[in-house]
Amino acid sequence: MASYGNVYERQRGGKDEMKNGLEMKYFVLKPRGTDLYAKASRKAMEVFADIIHDDNAELACDLRHWVGVEAAHAKRHAPKEAPGQ
Repeated sequence: MASYGNVYERQRGGKDEMKNGLEMKYFVLKPRGTDLYAKASRKAMEVFADIIHDDNAELACDLRHWVGVEAAHAKRHAPKEAPGQ
């Protein structure tokens, strides 16, 4: 079940309580693929790398490299356009 506007949080006693909004500390990006979400993930990773570069250059470089690998993979596997389009 996907719920983007609400977050379910486990309360004491095992009861799930719904909270409004996206109240979490982490979320996952999937940079592999040719869809809009993969493209957005790669862009987010680039921005993140730019922001953290001064504090952690090695991680920033690793992220940029990963983005480059996935972008090349996406380009090779992108759906072909029909001639004349």
